[in-house]
Amino acid sequence: MFTALHSNQLSNYNNQPLSVLIVDDSRLSQAVLARHLQRHHVTVEKANSGTEALSHLMQKSYDLIFLDLHMPNINGFQLLQCLADNPQWIHIPIIIISSLSELTHHFSPSANKQNVWLLPKPFNAEKIDKYIQQIKSNKKNCS
Repeated sequence: MFTALHSNQLSNYNNQPLSVLIVDDSRLSQAVLARHLQRHHVTVEKANSGTEALSHLMQKSYDLIFLDLHMPNINGFQLLQCLADNPQWIHIPIIIISSLSELTHHFSPSANKQNVWLLPKPFNAEKIDKYIQQIKSNKKNCS
């Protein structure tokens, strides 16, 4: 249902570690995910809301965003729309990590121009490892 990552859609940094933004209002979820990502030697930044995420995105480019949907102010759905509407951000792969069990009715395959994957909480470490390896491989092929 969701598009696969394509190497031409990832940023081209020569052998720099992946830059990851975790957007979640739960500091515990942020910490658990960041700790897991450390084994992949990625650069992790955290945002507690969609508003804070937009601030980060205006200052820096990211290779991957982990996104929770339920947050105050700008929620995950609204942030997804902001990312889709901005040509500088639409290429960023997004992994939605949410406790919602039924997400698919919110996303239309034809309307989904972004690289969006769904991963229920609690997250599956093996799937995250697989996604990270795919993004690293695509990034390496772009260099």
